[in-house]
Amino acid sequence: MVACAYDNTITILDAVNKTKISELSDAHKTSVFHAAVSSNGETVASVGNDSKVALWKRDNNEELKEYKKIEYPGATYVNFVAITPDNQRIIASNYKTVQIWRMNQNVEDPPEELILKNSMHPERFHLSKDGRYFSAVSALDKSIYIWNLHKKNCFFHLQDKAFEKIRRMTFADDFRSIYCVLGSEI
Repeated sequence: MVACAYDNTITILDAVNKTKISELSDAHKTSVFHAAVSSNGETVASVGNDSKVALWKRDNNEELKEYKKIEYPGATYVNFVAITPDNQRIIASNYKTVQIWRMNQNVEDPPEELILKNSMHPERFHLSKDGRYFSAVSALDKSIYIWNLHKKNCFFHLQDKAFEKIRRMTFADDFRSIYCVLGSEI
């Protein structure tokens, strides 16, 4: 399990043994907003208020070491990151774009990019378990959007006043349903 904090740290926890495995201090220049762990447990990706996507890999001693920091073009901060289940791509988003990097891509190479509508301003994101679909919820325009990451298209858009209260969203295993948690801010 991975936890990120506003004090620039990422903490790796063993949920079974209820112990802290390691802490990555100064992971970003400012707050760390989101982190993801690869399905094989070898890589951690983190994003924060410094417009960077940081990638951490396990070394021979099982310690996580930063091995790559990618500049997110045109962003002042990045608020979501995911690693696809096949461990081949990193997906990151801010409020305007979704960018996709190959895991072995040079940091100088530009990412693939999905441009979001100006009015969208997404706040909640989710990657499907198979890594094919990416969803976003926008309270501002009260919408749910779903993209096919292989085709790079937004194939689903639904707007409803109730969507301004969505806090979390996930896909059903058969991809025929989307589950949403509605609520108000605490």
